[in-house]
Amino acid sequence: MGRIIHGNKNFGYAPIEINDDQYSFGTPVMLQGMVSSSSEVEQSDTSVYADDKTYCKVKGAKVRSLEIGLRYIDSAYAEYLGFKVNENGMITDTGVFPNHCIFFETEEEDCETGLSTQTLHYFYNVQGSEPNKETNTDEEEVEALTLTVSYSALDSQFVVDDDGKYVQYGYITRTEENAELYDQFKEKVLLPTDNITPPVPPTPTYEYVEVEPVGDENPSEQGWYELVNDEYVLSEDTEVVEGKTYYERREV
Repeated sequence: MGRIIHGNKNFGYAPIEINDDQYSFGTPVMLQGMVSSSSEVEQSDTSVYADDKTYCKVKGAKVRSLEIGLRYIDSAYAEYLGFKVNENGMITDTGVFPNHCIFFETEEEDCETGLSTQTLHYFYNVQGSEPNKETNTDEEEVEALTLTVSYSALDSQFVVDDDGKYVQYGYITRTEENAELYDQFKEKVLLPTDNITPPVPPTPTYEYVEVEPVGDENPSEQGWYELVNDEYVLSEDTEVVEGKTYYERREV
């Protein structure tokens, strides 16, 4: 069996900031209420002719567009979508469309084992638009409004991959190896060049419990310990020495 991808959650955005002519991302902001996502990529081919035949084909630039469905957009994010918050609280369509980063999670499930993990999708440089919306009168059941925001994605001019190429879109699936990095996504924008810190195994803690020999044990084979100069050391005795105290080590 294969794997399936489903679900949408943990939608967020991060502003693009500039300081001393250096671009960076601000702190991510999480938005509740993501409903759906869809993206589309167009990339044209240009044919180069020679010797009365097609000499080669050259890939054009990627044009990526996407739509995100949300149940609610707060006033802070509305200011990224062409709206202005006025002093009296009224929000008007007289704002600007700052470029920013958006991201969200999907679920990835192994159909054989039933085990699942999460995948983060990053669009590092997008420009949003005023959301489309449609409202209906309430009848017997309330139909919640979906706000659909269209985005155009561009190559980031400061996010690069390991080869130094500018990145428009990237995704990362959570694993044991990258979990420490992945789990920081609500605190910072993850980049293709971020280093993975290997997980440090916990240092085991032991206790030493006194044992009561019956007389025919081999302390060395049993893995018993002795207390020597305030330190527990493995016993080298091949038979129980009368009057000596032995200990068994147990992990706490």
